[in-house]
Amino acid sequence: MSKRYQNYNGVYRPVFYLQPWFYIGLVLAVELPLFALKQILTIFKKDTTTLTMIIYSILFLVVIVVAFRAYSEFTRIKARTWNVYRDEKKLEREIEKSLLSTMAVNREQNSSVSIAVPSVVVDVKATPLTVLIEKLPGMYLTDKLAEDVTASFKRMYSNYAVVSSRISDDGLSFIFELEDKATNKALRFERLDDIGKDKFIIELQKGLSINIASRPHIAVWGRTGSRKSTVLYYLTLCYFKMNADVYFCEAKTEFASFDTFYDSTKIATNTESIMNVLNHVNEVLNDRLEVMAEESKKRNQGGLNAQDVDFRPVVLMLDEVGSIVAMMDSKEQKEFNKLLTAIIQRGRSVGVCVVIATQDPSTDTLPQKVRQQFTTKILLGSANADIQRMAFGEIATDGSVPELRGYVSIDGITREPVAYYVPDLYTHSLLGHETFKKAYLDGKRVEYSHE
Repeated sequence: MSKRYQNYNGVYRPVFYLQPWFYIGLVLAVELPLFALKQILTIFKKDTTTLTMIIYSILFLVVIVVAFRAYSEFTRIKARTWNVYRDEKKLEREIEKSLLSTMAVNREQNSSVSIAVPSVVVDVKATPLTVLIEKLPGMYLTDKLAEDVTASFKRMYSNYAVVSSRISDDGLSFIFELEDKATNKALRFERLDDIGKDKFIIELQKGLSINIASRPHIAVWGRTGSRKSTVLYYLTLCYFKMNADVYFCEAKTEFASFDTFYDSTKIATNTESIMNVLNHVNEVLNDRLEVMAEESKKRNQGGLNAQDVDFRPVVLMLDEVGSIVAMMDSKEQKEFNKLLTAIIQRGRSVGVCVVIATQDPSTDTLPQKVRQQFTTKILLGSANADIQRMAFGEIATDGSVPELRGYVSIDGITREPVAYYVPDLYTHSLLGHETFKKAYLDGKRVEYSHE
């Protein structure tokens, strides 16, 4: 519940009649005269039964209210330690002060009489740390609220900053998630053997993995210099290690050198070869749909995925989709989008995965109905609100945290985009040509029931 503050000569202070001490004083002001009257009546041997009942009834109500309040606070303390509870209460007060001082509260802010300050709940045990702020009428400036929240953490949890903000599903609260800027969740592998230990599983960063049997499609957006290629290289190593059948389509020559150890027909760099690859993958998809239908009939079970029937993953990786589309005429573009959409929409259940990378997730580059099919979306580097909405369908965050490399959203895993850290493949030199060759050869030992 919000708290009201009164304007006292230009200074906003809590409304006195809404403070706990006011009600304590009110109870005492009533109880003490009644108790004194009872004593007087007792001296004169008068009947004090009714008066006694009134006194004890008031005290009983006070005890009930205090007990209820104490129980709610005790429950919160019990679920934490005393120190954690104390820190949360201090942070809540700091945020309320910040909201009041910046007047980032509601449309009553110009009132000369009073103003409402929203209630605040801080959960430092949540992962990530969460702040809930009551949404009052007129409170729509999430960017400003995020700044106030971050500023309130300067004394305590000073390394924390807001990385995600949204309005709750019921529309009653703002939800801010904060992460420790000093904690880097980037994967750092010392050797190739540490990558891709399990079939179908790709670890994106510490504490965040996906199963490509249920979430096969990945979109990566990022401007030049955002380390988009590093992400693609890492995904390639993961796919090679699990013996996935990877098809590379690119307008550049990032993967062309793989032809020394990899089937060159699976590396397409021009319009004709790219269309050939898409048509081939579509044929593989159609064949697998028939196999899946037979497996479902054999097992008398629907809803099977690639992992259930042990399909070897087939990966269509398209680097710089914008450049690929730019190479095509209007007829080729139409056919390209038609094939790509068909593969994305139908490939999920049969282990056909699509990975795209492009600089700009605009409608001109990739149709909206195609963008919506990607279950995992990664946005690298800084991006304005429009780019974020194109990528995620919503604004991921209000601002930048320098140490972050981007944001990731995974359907069914993240409720909203969270901070993303690009894997470190440089420290231990895992980007060399021989590394990819070894990953490919290592993956050949992984077997599947259906190729």
